[in-house]
Amino acid sequence: MSVFKKLSKEEVLTLAKNTFKHHKNFQIVDTGYENIVVFIDFKYVLRYPRTEKAFLKSIFEHWVLKRLPTSNFKFPKLIYVNENPFFFVTEYIDGIHLNPSDIRKLSEEKQINFAKDYAKAVSEIHKSFNYLEVKEKYLSLNLDKITIPWEDYFKEVLIDYTLPNEAHDKLAKEIYEKWQKIDKTKNQVLVHDDLHTSNIIFKRDDLIGILDFGEASFGTSEQELRQLFRINELCLKEGVKEYNRLTNKSINPNDS
Repeated sequence: MSVFKKLSKEEVLTLAKNTFKHHKNFQIVDTGYENIVVFIDFKYVLRYPRTEKAFLKSIFEHWVLKRLPTSNFKFPKLIYVNENPFFFVTEYIDGIHLNPSDIRKLSEEKQINFAKDYAKAVSEIHKSFNYLEVKEKYLSLNLDKITIPWEDYFKEVLIDYTLPNEAHDKLAKEIYEKWQKIDKTKNQVLVHDDLHTSNIIFKRDDLIGILDFGEASFGTSEQELRQLFRINELCLKEGVKEYNRLTNKSINPNDS
């Protein structure tokens, strides 16, 4: 049975050293408030939950990682799982990060290639999970009660908040109104739900891997593909087109 125990960074570092005694380089990476992350010889990554909420999300993430498909893309591969206290270790994926501005500076051809690879990776993940099983596991951990539903978050950032730029604020509220009309019972899948470029690994200009499934939940294909809009309309349209081709769905770019 998985057990949560609150530990300090120093205690987690000691835990990592005791677990991987034959390794020498241990580096704590301050990547967020939910997990303490330790790089081990830049070969492995240990993720230790800081809070009870993070612990439950880690259990779900571990469940997802065990079921990720074999792919030409690199997804976190489980190496070790400890139940008491609960934490897990994955392989380190070497590469670089590109931010949206970096991608926009690429040639149009390379931007399209990125969008297509994004769609391929996402479609492989979506097709590897049964939506009802995902939902059942997620709800069994009561994660729906401790995380903000996507609909509420969307409303909070687009409707209950006024954007500084008047034109952007008007456009955001128009987009929200269109999104409200979507039939969200369609295209339901396991979603990574945090697939911005910080969680994408590149080799030069090429997308080679996806990181950090800690926010994974259940939702819609449109919900996942929306991240491409943060880059530009070209990537969104080409990504949606490729996703539709690979999944035989008919996602509308205007809904993402």
